[in-house]
Amino acid sequence: MTASVTDPCGRLELPHAEAWAAHATVEHWLRDAVDRTTVDDVRIERVSRILDRLEADGVFTTDELSLLCELCRDRLAASAVPTRDHSSLRAVIEAAETQRERCTQ
Repeated sequence: MTASVTDPCGRLELPHAEAWAAHATVEHWLRDAVDRTTVDDVRIERVSRILDRLEADGVFTTDELSLLCELCRDRLAASAVPTRDHSSLRAVIEAAETQRERCTQ
């Protein structure tokens, strides 16, 4: 049985550096989205919910965990990301994927 994309899945218990990297990634994406006309309102709302979950230590859905992984991978691939943030972004991706897998089992 798999979890619905709207069902609560779980929290991400991230150390400070990883929590900061996740928050900065989501916030950066939202700031950039304001200037782009190609980003739809639904995606902006989905990413905004991720930011809310990160700030409130809330429960993520499997869909939100997948989107967080996608955002972190995109950020990691960007050349402007400082090298010191690479390991934190990888740790966020790993934590989100692990939590998502737990929920789909």
